Amino acid sequence: MAASVGGSAGSTSIEERVPVAAPAEQVWSTLSDLQRVVPCVPGAEITSLDGEDLVGKVRVSLGPIKVAFNGQAKVGMDPAKREGWLTGRGRDAGQGSSAEGSARWTVIDDGASASVIAVVLSWKLSGPLAQFNRAGLVQDVVRRLAATFAENLEAAITGAAPPRRKALGGLGLIWSIIRARLFSGL
Repeated sequence: MAASVGGSAGSTSIEERVPVAAPAEQVWSTLSDLQRVVPCVPGAEITSLDGEDLVGKVRVSLGPIKVAFNGQAKVGMDPAKREGWLTGRGRDAGQGSSAEGSARWTVIDDGASASVIAVVLSWKLSGPLAQFNRAGLVQDVVRRLAATFAENLEAAITGAAPPRRKALGGLGLIWSIIRARLFSGL
């Protein structure tokens, strides 16, 4: 997975390329069905979907901070280009953190039985969770999230196993980041 980090005007953005072991048409078909794909994102769920208007929740746990964002988003799809986008915002009443952001994705052919999802995420955090908005940490979290999402998406496409529904974060996530940083040169 290749990634780059940037941002402007108080927001942070990251580009990620997520390999998926399935043909592009199958990947696009699954990504186009939000009720089917959202459970592939750890900690995410849809509470209502009406056309392009989505209401949902995302649970995140980073060390002692646990948040559950409730939010709204607008979603769009262009099947001819196999491109989609989402803009939204959410708030966690417990910790007082809020987030706003956008995502844009494109499904690209990568051979007869593989594809790549090119994703650009942009966000702005405020409240206690904003302390974790350092580029290196966020990039590591996004890589782990992207890897888990790809595994869950492949499972959803093949019907091999139900997607993971647990929240993003916790000690397992932190440990995997530390382990990757310590042993990546070996």
